[in-house]
Amino acid sequence: MNILLNGYYGFGNLGDDILMKVSFSIIKSKFPEATIYLYSNFSKNLTGFSQKDNYNLYIRKILEEEVEVIDWTYEGNFDLIFHGGGGIYFDYEEGGKLNACINFLCLLLGAHYVSKVDSFLRWTFRKPRRVGTTKKVGAGIGIGTYPKRSKMLYRHMADIGAFDALYVRDTFSFDSLKELKFKGRKGHFSDLAFLHDTWSNEKILGTGKGPKTIGITLMDWHVGSGFLYKQATKFALKARQKGYAVIFFSCDENHDKEYINCFRTEHVLVWRPNKIRLDEYIYELSKCDIMVTARAHGATLGSCLGALPVCINISKKLQTVANMFPNSSSLIEKNYNADQWLEEIENISERWIKAKELLKEDVKRNVESVKHCISELNNSVL
Repeated sequence: MNILLNGYYGFGNLGDDILMKVSFSIIKSKFPEATIYLYSNFSKNLTGFSQKDNYNLYIRKILEEEVEVIDWTYEGNFDLIFHGGGGIYFDYEEGGKLNACINFLCLLLGAHYVSKVDSFLRWTFRKPRRVGTTKKVGAGIGIGTYPKRSKMLYRHMADIGAFDALYVRDTFSFDSLKELKFKGRKGHFSDLAFLHDTWSNEKILGTGKGPKTIGITLMDWHVGSGFLYKQATKFALKARQKGYAVIFFSCDENHDKEYINCFRTEHVLVWRPNKIRLDEYIYELSKCDIMVTARAHGATLGSCLGALPVCINISKKLQTVANMFPNSSSLIEKNYNADQWLEEIENISERWIKAKELLKEDVKRNVESVKHCISELNNSVL
């Protein structure tokens, strides 16, 4: 049996690397004798990125197995394509009036029929998909948002409509899936990264008397990064004056170049998968008691390691992630000044023991949700 694991793999994004490891574990447990391939486009055949030769082969080091790594130039068929999580189905860029018209028609038809139209056009113009499959399943997928003039909606709906089953990671994504009129088997649970036993051996220490170390995970964003970085700089100074240790993290060396350069005097701890082991980086994350984050997986991974998530509301995605921790997370607006950030930390500190207990309950609920989904996949879908 040949299986292809698909996702945003090999690009040096920590969250997606964790999802890859979890997905590999799920498939390996279900199909121990299968030949597993990894799809990764961060290769010499991709334009627009300054990648080194064989950069994405760090995948093998994380999985501790010599899997076959393929990219978009590969042609062949698989018994199963398993898309293991991540938010690749979204768009923030506005196109023109033509895009708006095409998108209106796509939403009218729905993903199933858009996929059929796409297949017909490919057959007509003799441009078939390079990779075929008997079954296509997705788990932990994030979907949305799309502007009315999105340049990517047609392409994404054609891909989504080809799935036999899609299990998304949150209610917002599930609502988006219904809006796209997906006809396959569907459901929603949570983020695959909550299966933290797959990627971490770190033990969560006792609650202590209060938080001592604050992690800050930022990212390059298409709007407002400069202001956010300015507030983070002020916040770090004020927090240290209050006696907190502050550590800056970057989860993506290839996309966070502005952020890394802006905070170079802070010695940002950057996830560089060719230079550091996963367990070493996870250990650094585990030092944090609170994680202030503009990255979704900064909250998810941090919470699994015992850090209270403080999400910066730069997008609908961060709002959705905060909702995964209804009793223990904080959501702060990106235009809050540093004093207001610090005030939120102090509020958490005052209710520290209770906050840690609520975090454990929130994480446990997400873990159980993911396990339930995996059980359903194994029994009814895969």
